[in-house]
This record gives sequence, structure tokens and C-alpha cells, in this order.
Amino acid sequence: MTMRVLRSHGEDVGRQGPDAARPDGASGRRPATVVACVITLGLGLVSPSAASARNSYCSPSGDICYGATAGPPVRLRISLAADYFGRYRLCVTGPHGPRECHGFRIHRQAHGIYGSTVRWSVHFTNRGHGTYRARWGWLGELARPGVTFRR
Repeated sequence: MTMRVLRSHGEDVGRQGPDAARPDGASGRRPATVVACVITLGLGLVSPSAASARNSYCSPSGDICYGATAGPPVRLRISLAADYFGRYRLCVTGPHGPRECHGFRIHRQAHGIYGSTVRWSVHFTNRGHGTYRARWGWLGELARPGVTFRR
């Protein structure tokens, strides 16, 4: 779309927009990947630091995401872009108690996504009110950062 831009006092400054001719011969259009990168970088500038509390996390590539949904009931979820591994370990530490870990299976879900959702109250011990920390692990390692949720 091309449009004429006028300054406040009526002076015509020329055509503007993606179809406007540029002196360097390039089109005014920006590739979608450049726009997406700028948006992603902009979001990264305002996202919380790794040390702050968060209830979800996605890898920089977006291939693996995990988090805790607000309850009740609290659900702990992991999503994978492909079938990277078939089982994972989920560890939850309560506000006043030791870490408790259990193993779970990854399942194929809609649209070619793989993942798992676990109800916290069914699989983990209720250690009272406060902040809980959950960490997912696969291939022998616990992922960082963990996520937090409140009960």
C-alpha cells in the first residue's frame, strides 16, 4: 500500500510505504523473518530475568516449552515440537519440603506436537501453602530454568 505523507503544514514529503521507490533501488518491504527477529528481540528485552519467578519457559528455538497452569487444579505441562524423547522426569519442591520426582511418558498430541500434562495434586505431595518449584528433566539432566507456582 502506498500513501502520500504530508507534514503538518501541508508540505508533500513524497510517497511512503512498501511500494514507494527508494533511492538505493531496494523495495520498501522487509522480509518476515527480519520483522519476526525484531519482535522477538524486543520481547526479550522486557522478559523477566532467569532469577525471577516464572510459570512457563520455552527454549530459544521454541522446540521445548514447559510450565505450570494456574489452578485449581494446578497442571504441569511440557510440549515438544517433535518426538525428541519418550519419557521425562518431573521434580517438584514444596515451600517446606524436599524435592519429589516422578517419571512420565510423552504422548503424541494434535497437530504433530508431542507432550504431557500432569495434575500436580494427583502425583505430588501437598506440602502446604506457598511457592512450589517444578523442574523437568530428560536424557539424564534437569532443565533450567525451573518454573514456580503457588498453592
